[in-house]
Amino acid sequence: FRYEALAVPRENVNVGFVSDRRHLAYNYFTKLLLEHRCQDVENAVMYVDAKCRLREDNFLEYLVVEMNLGVPFRKGLVPRRALKKVEPLDSKSDDLLQVTDLLTGCVNNKLGHPAGERKQRLRRKAEELGLISDRNIWVWKPKSERP
Repeated sequence: FRYEALAVPRENVNVGFVSDRRHLAYNYFTKLLLEHRCQDVENAVMYVDAKCRLREDNFLEYLVVEMNLGVPFRKGLVPRRALKKVEPLDSKSDDLLQVTDLLTGCVNNKLGHPAGERKQRLRRKAEELGLISDRNIWVWKPKSERP
C-alpha cells in the first residue's frame, strides 16, 4: 500500500482549459500525480473508487494509455507498461479504499480545511504513524507565466 496525495486548490485552477468539463480536470490531475510520483512503478494494477461516471468519461482507459504511452512519448522515453490496468471498486465494500478515503480527509484537514476534534485527532494520529506527511502530499501550483 502506498498513499500519495495531490491537493489542487480550486482557486488555482481554470477549468476552461478542459472546456469546463470538470471530470477532465480530475482525470488530468490524477495522471499528473501518477506521472510525478510513480516513475518506478511497472505493471501495476490501480484500484479507484467506482464512482458514477459520465458516459463520455474515459478515466480508466485514459490513465492506462497516458501512463504507458503518452507520458513516455512526451518525455522522449521508450513506452513502458507502468499500469497493467485500472480497476473500479466500490469503496463501501473495499477496506483499502476506505483507508484511502480516510487519509484523504486527513490531508484535507492538514491543509487547513475545518474539521471537528475527532477528525483532527485522527489526522494527528495519521501524521504520527507517518501515513501522511509533506513527503507524500504534493500541493499543486500552476506554473507562473513569464513575460
